[in-house]
Amino acid sequence: MSLDLLLAIATVLGGIAAVWFFWDKLVEWIRPDPLKKPSRENIQQVVMKSDPRSDWIRAQTNLRQVVSYRANPSLRFEASFLEDGIQCENFRERWANRHPDPSATGYWRDLYFGPTLIQRFILVGVDGGRALLPPPRGTDGVPGGDVVQPLDYQVARIHDTLGTLDEYLRRSGLRTAKGCDV
Repeated sequence: MSLDLLLAIATVLGGIAAVWFFWDKLVEWIRPDPLKKPSRENIQQVVMKSDPRSDWIRAQTNLRQVVSYRANPSLRFEASFLEDGIQCENFRERWANRHPDPSATGYWRDLYFGPTLIQRFILVGVDGGRALLPPPRGTDGVPGGDVVQPLDYQVARIHDTLGTLDEYLRRSGLRTAKGCDV
């Protein structure tokens, strides 16, 4: 065997070893994980791009529910079934009370990354709890109108275990902002 052939084989094996050793760095360079730098915007981006059915895992006890992101369980929604989980027991808005069962209740859904509370969301149980709807609000975050913002819609999709969200949005006279999949 010539020295040139041995050097070629050693070079190829060294290259393979380098790729093997740095594979995770290569993957990160090709497809960066936004949760490596958990800013509010990156976390919201992960929530928006996630699949509500396959990317989230649900667990609950008598006291609370946790919906964790499958790829990184540090990202999760938490809901309390106690009094502190209720935003408004007698929720009153035209869109929320126009169903056969007119009672509605607002519930908190808290988005955490690790121990840090990132954002609180409100989901309103309408028609006897048959659907959890996000309240409409303008792009400036002020409640009112009939437009549901994309992030609020995605959070409602993640919590829509009965599959009734879109039907009840229509029944409520609500519409989604551009960027929502209905």
